[in-house]
Amino acid sequence: MKTVITVMFLLVLVSCASNDFTTEDANFREACLTNGDGWMKMSQTTDGQITGPSCYGCMPNAKNHICSLSEYELYRGGGRGDVEGADAYQSDSSSTS
Repeated sequence: MKTVITVMFLLVLVSCASNDFTTEDANFREACLTNGDGWMKMSQTTDGQITGPSCYGCMPNAKNHICSLSEYELYRGGGRGDVEGADAYQSDSSSTS
């Protein structure tokens, strides 16, 4: 009987949990991992400084954790090793801080 109650309780918890993972999130995660970057939850950072709240996002290097696909695409600049794309991202992000 305890097992049945425990299973029912867990089913209720799972059904009440929100599912905020969107198609854009899935595309972002896939792009991040395809580029060999790390996908994790942590504070948004730009050039080593915390610039936003904790989120699931991509960490293309030790100083940047990006929380949106559009910012990640800007950072990448269309190519994995594009330094100009990374520079443009840092300049654009620092102007909004």
